[in-house]
Amino acid sequence: MAEAATAAGIAASLVICTRNRAPQLAACLDAVAKIRCRRPWEIVIVDNGSHDDTRAVAARFLQDRAMCGRYVWEPIPGLS
Repeated sequence: MAEAATAAGIAASLVICTRNRAPQLAACLDAVAKIRCRRPWEIVIVDNGSHDDTRAVAARFLQDRAMCGRYVWEPIPGLS
């Protein structure tokens, strides 16, 4: 359901920046999946040039969960 809600309908954005922390990201996203909110919100996962399974962890989460979200790749370390 990635990007299902319009920007105007989003009340809050949860931004998670990560680099080469796939196991930690998976644990973080498990906790995020338990968040319940009455207002529409989105998750933005910013990958700061990872070389591990970070992209796959993010893709799996966004595919499996019914929430608005997106994955952003930033190849230059330090800019996320």
